[in-house]
Amino acid sequence: GVTIAISLDQIDSFHLILNEDRFQVLQISINSDSFYLVNCYAPPNKSYYEEFIVKLREAIQTLPIDHPIILAGDFNAAYPH
Repeated sequence: GVTIAISLDQIDSFHLILNEDRFQVLQISINSDSFYLVNCYAPPNKSYYEEFIVKLREAIQTLPIDHPIILAGDFNAAYPH
């Protein structure tokens, strides 16, 4: 699994924008600055990996470009493609 820890006393607000099976998108505001956090866990087998990447790319492309995007998580990069 994947865990990302953020101290809530530093956050002004956060909103779950998208909650898919293998990734989530949060909009987080700190000191009046906002950014998007995309947390993902890629499937470890090739038959689902390509579909996952397509869905993730589509989700990221729908985000407004007015705030930074942080992409984090487990991409199973050691998987031999």
